[in-house]
Amino acid sequence: MIDPDVSYIIQHSASIDPGNSGGPLLVKDSRSPAGYSVVGINTWSVGNRQNAFFALPAKNISVVLERAKKAQHTKADLKAHKQNLIKTCNILAAELQSEYPNFNKVRQFISYTFADESGLESYSSILKVSDDKEAEEWERSFFLFSPIETMRSAICVLFWNTIHNTDERVQVKFKEINFADQENFNKISRIRTIFKIDGHEREIVWAYESGQWRIVTIKLTQIDKAYGKDTPIVAAKDTHQSKHTRGLGIGIMGYIFIKGIAPSGEIGFLIDIPIIPFLYISTGINYCIAYESPQSIYGGYYYNHLQIPLLLKAEYIFDFGDPDALFNLSPFLAIGLAYEILFPYHDDLASYDNQNLVFLIKPGVEVEYKPLSFGFYIILMKELNKDWNGTFYMPNFVELAYYGLYVKYNFH
Repeated sequence: MIDPDVSYIIQHSASIDPGNSGGPLLVKDSRSPAGYSVVGINTWSVGNRQNAFFALPAKNISVVLERAKKAQHTKADLKAHKQNLIKTCNILAAELQSEYPNFNKVRQFISYTFADESGLESYSSILKVSDDKEAEEWERSFFLFSPIETMRSAICVLFWNTIHNTDERVQVKFKEINFADQENFNKISRIRTIFKIDGHEREIVWAYESGQWRIVTIKLTQIDKAYGKDTPIVAAKDTHQSKHTRGLGIGIMGYIFIKGIAPSGEIGFLIDIPIIPFLYISTGINYCIAYESPQSIYGGYYYNHLQIPLLLKAEYIFDFGDPDALFNLSPFLAIGLAYEILFPYHDDLASYDNQNLVFLIKPGVEVEYKPLSFGFYIILMKELNKDWNGTFYMPNFVELAYYGLYVKYNFH
């Protein structure tokens, strides 16, 4: 065994098999409570030779660990550390869309953490879609070369094939570091970044490993053609939310009556609660000042009403081919009931029941400029009146048809 004090490597005769790399090299030590001491970290072997096994001295490992601790302190230089990540992202984007990419350079961006967490599953996925000759090459690399490097390569190949799944040249551009992660850059170990890949925003997560930025998660999906179904790329789930639905929407609304000769209008507060994609429960509260025309039997009067609607709203979002587009258009139709409390000014109406149920049909269109939505709607309203027995019945359409506008904030 070479003396570790005079060499950067230790040659020894203890057999190393694939997968032993990173394990300790032990020697008997009567002074150690365990009876053994760690003198090195097994690293590699030379094929077709006897006793040609090598380890890195534990003393050198200690030096590396101390340097790593000091490297963490460089995070105090937040700007330089962040710029380093941005530079790395731009290099990756350039390689991914290059006509003559450096595959080995792309593989170096795959972290050992990623390989440890997802590499075996990625390696298995590669074997499933490879022909016999390709599978044999992958197995030879895994068992005779290096399992960890083979798994990094498998992750890289899946990533590459997912992006380049057509004959057309792919467009890849680094967009930005996740806003929340920018604010906590020196407090978290994993940083999320956004890439534009053929117009779609995708998330790649990075960690600072062995003195450089490397990928720990790629949030994409691919089609497993051998099985005809979606499978996760490199065991990373795609949490990209389809923009064909929105989260909770809160806004204000207002309108004027189409009917009547005097000003009438309403102001309200609306809430759209998502149930499933394309479908919402729409509710809120509205306050209306309405005018009854002089042609009515009462000769013209004002009355107020407070309305609480409960509607089922269906919409479809036209994203013009890009689900991540900042702008989209959404026609919708809402149908349901509203509970209404009337506050009549006319004395002759004071004796009437001032509580009522109303059937509403509300078609409209919504323009979204994320995160805001601007909408136009038409409401057709039909009262459910009570007969002498107190039972609700539906008369002919009451002449209440009006339009309105609203603005809403969407929580995606």
